[in-house]
Formats: sequence, structure tokens, C-alpha cells
Amino acid sequence: FISFSFVSGYLKDIECPPITAFDANRVMEVEGNRMHQRAKFSCVEGYFLEGFDDIVCTPSGYWSHDPPPCKAIKCPIIKTDDPYLRITHYNRTYGSRVFFSCPNGYKLNGVSFATCLKNNSWDETVPFCEEIICPPPLPPINGRVLDSGRFRTGDYVQYFCNIGYTLVGEGLSICQENGNWSKPAPTCKATCEFPGEPANGYLTPTQFNYNIGDVISIFCKANYRLHGSSYLKCNENGHWSAALPYCRQDTINHYNSEKYLNKKY
Repeated sequence: FISFSFVSGYLKDIECPPITAFDANRVMEVEGNRMHQRAKFSCVEGYFLEGFDDIVCTPSGYWSHDPPPCKAIKCPIIKTDDPYLRITHYNRTYGSRVFFSCPNGYKLNGVSFATCLKNNSWDETVPFCEEIICPPPLPPINGRVLDSGRFRTGDYVQYFCNIGYTLVGEGLSICQENGNWSKPAPTCKATCEFPGEPANGYLTPTQFNYNIGDVISIFCKANYRLHGSSYLKCNENGHWSAALPYCRQDTINHYNSEKYLNKKY
């Protein structure tokens, strides 16, 4: 027969072994190592407990569970089916970042980086690379555009105007990395072309094209008389106001000049 006082005294003397396992990343709070006393555990930032966070000293003289170790939080390896997506990272631990990029001619559709969270997951969805394509260029009114049918980075288009029109702006534009053309689309402005010079005459000013409203003056050489308008105006339709005049030899002055030269003294 064992008295109750003896059992009670025996139970009070039960102790569990001191917790000596060292873990630099673990925080431990121990009430004591007597029966029913507890030990609580947690980890420093970036680590998680692999096991129970609360253990108790049992009547058997042993802790209910082994002290749990702290393991580094690590996010899974990022996998993608995108052959163009570039993934750069140094590690996959908590707080670290993974960076995304695309080669020339492609742009990211999504975030440029993701961060590893405490729950062992990334905070963002993996992006993908999208080919950079500029919008199809429209031909200017009274003009046309020459292209290859491809509008990717580095491709270019050329603009031309119909006869009687002059290009205002750049005639060549290149598709850029931002998906925009390097130059705005030009316009075609109605102009008059150089009408030519009349035989035995000349005009002023002389230039390749004339703007709407420009006026040119026509003159004849000595001993020639102008037949037609002495000036032409460039109309809004890109045509001259009249046909080019011509220069005809002045027969009266020409006759008097010859008579004077043939006179005998």
C-alpha cells in the first residue's frame, strides 16, 4: 500500500530534461522543466517552425514532443512555358525578389518582379512576353504608304504623295520598342509643279513645287513678245490659273533692226 502523500511528493519531483538543442533562428520561452510546465517556440523573421510550437513536460519525465527546428521560408521554383521570358533571382527565401524581363522586340505583360511571402508563395502572377507590334499605318489623303506587311520593332514604312501633292512631314517612320512609330504620319498638300519655261523666255521664281496661292511671272527675251498671261497663280486644286504663255518674235522690231544693220552709208 502506497500512501497518497508519498505519490504526491513523487509527482512533484518529476522533472523533464533541460532543453539544450540550440537553434540560432528559434525563440524559446520555457516556464520550467517540472511536470505540466510548458515550453513555447517561435522563429525569427524569414523562418518557420517545423513541428509543435507548444510542448509540455509529461508525468513520464519527458517532453510531449521534441523541440521543433526553424526552417528557412523558401518559395517554389518559378516555371513558365514562355520561351522568351527571362527570370533572374539569387535565392527563393522570404523577402527575396525574382525579376522578369524580355528580349528586344518583346515587352512584359504583367509585373517586372515578384516577392517571396511568409506563406512560401510569390506575391504576384508570373508575367509573359508579348511581341511589340506597332499599329498599321494609314495612308495620307491623296497619298499612299509602302510597307512590308510587318510592323514589328525595327520595321519601317515610307509615305508618298500622288502627283500634284507634296509631302508635309517625314517620309520614313520606324517601329520603336515602345510600340509607337518614330514619326507621326505626314500629310499631302496640294501644290503646283514647275510649269517649265517658254522658249525664248523665262519665269521667276524658279522652284520644283509651288504652294497654293503662289504667283510666278513670265518674261520674254529681247525682240520677243509674250502671248498669253504674264503671270500664273497656283490654284487650290494644284493647277495653274492659265496655260503657260509663249514668246513670239517681234516682227516689227526685228525688221527695223535688220534694216538698220543693212543700211549702207
